[in-house]
Amino acid sequence: MLTARGVVRRSLPFAALLILASALSLSVGPSGLGLADLVSGSALARTVILGLRLPRLIAGVAAGLSLSACGVVFQGVLGNPLAEPFVLGVAGGAAAAACLAMLAGLPPLACGVAAFAGAALTTLAVLGLGRRGGQVSAAMLLLAGIVANTFFAALIMLATSLASEERLYNIILWLYGDLGRPGLAGALAALAAGLAATILFVARSRRLNLLAAGGEDAADLGLDVGRERLVFYLAASLATGAVVATCGLIGFVGLIVPHMVRLALGSDHRALIPAAALAGAAFLVLADLAARSLFAPLELPVGIVTAFLGAPFFALQLRRRGLTW
Repeated sequence: MLTARGVVRRSLPFAALLILASALSLSVGPSGLGLADLVSGSALARTVILGLRLPRLIAGVAAGLSLSACGVVFQGVLGNPLAEPFVLGVAGGAAAAACLAMLAGLPPLACGVAAFAGAALTTLAVLGLGRRGGQVSAAMLLLAGIVANTFFAALIMLATSLASEERLYNIILWLYGDLGRPGLAGALAALAAGLAATILFVARSRRLNLLAAGGEDAADLGLDVGRERLVFYLAASLATGAVVATCGLIGFVGLIVPHMVRLALGSDHRALIPAAALAGAAFLVLADLAARSLFAPLELPVGIVTAFLGAPFFALQLRRRGLTW
């Protein structure tokens, strides 16, 4: 039987990986300054590491933690191993709503609210389109995600076509996924939303186990399936919306990381959610380190790195598992 101590023990390797990734993120950069320079009292190191790298690190932790935990939840609730915020169109809905809010000149807080609303409405719409015969079909769900992403891509293109040059530049950089954009305040806000959602997921992980085993079985055991699904959907939408509003579109984290952690730990969500959250944070921090190191001093948006890794991984999973039409 899995105990609280067992959950902590299984999460420790991923926590260690996150600590290592964080240390590398703070230490590596084109300036050549590292943590030793910060400890020695260098004013330049304080500016570079605490003023530039630390907010970027926090943003990476927030986005990776949130997207990975949401990927676990979507896969568990829907019983679909290919479900994740980007593939289902949830991130696209948040991005389109935020783009339209930016186009209207709304303040950052309003853009964040719009991103959450877009994520929540997209979740409900995709679920509605993905139902077939009263059940959620894996094939229909993926098709619904494709339809949603196509529609939101059109909305985003409309927003970029109508935007002024200054707003267009900001929107495009944001859409590619940029951890350097939010700043410390935005990164901390996204981290708070991600932690709140993850804590909720962990607290209800036993219920998620029942949902993953099958809605009918969960209902027979007295679980209010409709209410529980709604709670998970809305919490995942909030976390996804917060990430998109602050960091832009970062795809496939919620697909790659849960699969890798599930292979190592199994499918018990009591251990899977916290471990995947830690692993997702480490993964995105390392992906961002690669994004700003591969072509230094030029920096790639981190969304490009995750897309290069995630698209082949998704195609492989799709080919291995197949679809029932």
